[in-house]
Amino acid sequence: MQVNQQKTYIIQTDLENDYDSDFVIEKINGETIFSGEITTDYTISLAKMNKVSKAPGQYSLSVEIPHSSAKAETTFIHTEKDVYIGIKYSRNDRKLFFHFSYTPTIRD
Repeated sequence: MQVNQQKTYIIQTDLENDYDSDFVIEKINGETIFSGEITTDYTISLAKMNKVSKAPGQYSLSVEIPHSSAKAETTFIHTEKDVYIGIKYSRNDRKLFFHFSYTPTIRD
């Protein structure tokens, strides 16, 4: 008997600029995918990269930096492609920003 398994695709989140020993909580559909302290490496504009595999569907992504009151959430449709989500932090404004791509960022 063959079991049908739904194909999954990568959701990659890149916590990018302006993190400096910040404790970050990142969730997809309420499930924590990362929780920890990060600092941006400005030579590659990256503090932390996280990858999960999910079936196509609608997902919510939330990111929170509790000590600064910065919190943001977005909803997106995950299609039959890998998706790459950059998450930038504006320390001065205490705001988080998302940008989506189907192409990974090249980091040297």
